Amino acid sequence: MKKNSATALACLMMAAMPTASSAQTQLEKAFKQFIKENKVSTNEIKAKPAGKRKFDNYLSTYTFTLKGKDTQRIQPILDAFSKDENEAYNVIRQTDGDHKGIASLTLTNYPMVIVGEKYDNSTLMCFADPADSTYRYAYAIEWDNDHGSSDNYVKGRLTTSYSVRPTGRRETRNETFGHFSFPSLYFDKKHRGTVYQNIGKLGSLEDINKAKKEFEKSTGWQLEQIDSLVRNGQTLYNIDGRFVSPDEMYGPTWLSQFNSMRRLIEKHPNNNSTSYYVSTIYDLCKHAGRLDADERKLVVDEINRLSQLVSDSFLKKMLAQSAENVRKAKDEKE
Repeated sequence: MKKNSATALACLMMAAMPTASSAQTQLEKAFKQFIKENKVSTNEIKAKPAGKRKFDNYLSTYTFTLKGKDTQRIQPILDAFSKDENEAYNVIRQTDGDHKGIASLTLTNYPMVIVGEKYDNSTLMCFADPADSTYRYAYAIEWDNDHGSSDNYVKGRLTTSYSVRPTGRRETRNETFGHFSFPSLYFDKKHRGTVYQNIGKLGSLEDINKAKKEFEKSTGWQLEQIDSLVRNGQTLYNIDGRFVSPDEMYGPTWLSQFNSMRRLIEKHPNNNSTSYYVSTIYDLCKHAGRLDADERKLVVDEINRLSQLVSDSFLKKMLAQSAENVRKAKDEKE
């Protein structure tokens, strides 16, 4: 029964995988065969260009883990890349890479996947759509090195995409990347109570510069100012235009930040953004030494109530630890 179920699932995945042009016949065949024979985690995104009705643009990733002798199953895909290489207009290979990225794949001009970021080895090929030269098919395989032990395993990812052919340096050997940090959360439209966290992310310099301009235009702050403030890894809070750490806040200011997070958790107790809100409360509660006894009791009661609203077990534990940190702050102060 399990074998039949696995076969049925593989067939469905192959049916969902879009059919490309004949220029990359070997790659298309090798990708489908690998997906059929191996357990993969699939993420498929479809989109439609502006002015069109069909969602015929796509970007699909298939992550996998191969163990022992199964690591040899990568070879047929590498062979297929070699066979179709002469038809590709763009070929990029990297072995023992530095994880700094070799190309950013886009979907309708929005960056979606950075090839060469997460794995040791990468191969990318792009093929022009013979029916429309403004579009391209992209195929990539990325995988970690096999260190040779009998119980070793290799992780990797396949990526296929059909979308508008990018211009400029994107998807070429001249594309450059860098790490950047942007604020993770705003409280309101005027950016009062903004939380700045030093969360690094790899991106194409083209995307970094665009995001930097949008950030500076919307906030009035230069990104270099923010970066210098959060370089030590501590979260900072924008209080009336002045950046302060949580242990610098007196009771009313501290409670104001806590109350902002409390309201957001009440409104969104089980969203993806809830982890940001809980993490901020956790950070605040590690620096609750300037609260008086009544304020600490009020905060602990509210945290216990919020814990009943969220369903994620890890977030519940973070809230419980937050309450414990506030209680410990009482002992430290008195």
